[in-house]
Amino acid sequence: MYLTDLQLNAVKEVLTIGAGCAANSLNEMLDTLVSLQIPAMQLLSLDEARQHVAKLGWGRVSSVQMSFSVPLKGNAALVFPHDSAATLVTLLAEDEDDRHDAAGMRIATLEELGNIVLSGVLGSVSNLLKQRISFSQLHRGEGNDFPSRLAGVEVSPRARVIVASTRVGAAKHEFQGEIFLFLESGALETLVAALDRCIELPSSIELTLSA
Repeated sequence: MYLTDLQLNAVKEVLTIGAGCAANSLNEMLDTLVSLQIPAMQLLSLDEARQHVAKLGWGRVSSVQMSFSVPLKGNAALVFPHDSAATLVTLLAEDEDDRHDAAGMRIATLEELGNIVLSGVLGSVSNLLKQRISFSQLHRGEGNDFPSRLAGVEVSPRARVIVASTRVGAAKHEFQGEIFLFLESGALETLVAALDRCIELPSSIELTLSA
């Protein structure tokens, strides 16, 4: 199953709204101004997602992953090149560098960043569906086998993958990341049905989501 250009643009708008909400939450928590942008998005098969990651040439990556279910089932992940993730969380946790457990603080910062961004994006999707999406516990991952495995669990080969390029700005630096939504069987159809209902309405997606 594929998406039309209109549906892809609608999904991008939904994710952009979620990213904006996440950025607002981060700016309330941190002294450093954080911006989140989603300049591009595509729908891929799992094999195509693997090829996409390989073309990025990131090698080792750092990710924060969250499973979700009801009414959609799947996994979400915020992914950065490992070195970029280390620099980003150091900037965000710079006030904590003098603590004894600085490394632990940076891990916690990455997890909290992932939690806020993924919750914002999935919350925006939830508003589109007009149903609350159930989230599960966060997992942090590192390595070069993404996206074949998530938190040690094999990804279904039939999963459809929404890949959203993500730019994170912090302390006059910009970091390239990716948001992945792995949609299990039936989840994409549910999302498309909600998109079509929204597109058919005279009001905009943004107004629908903010209701």
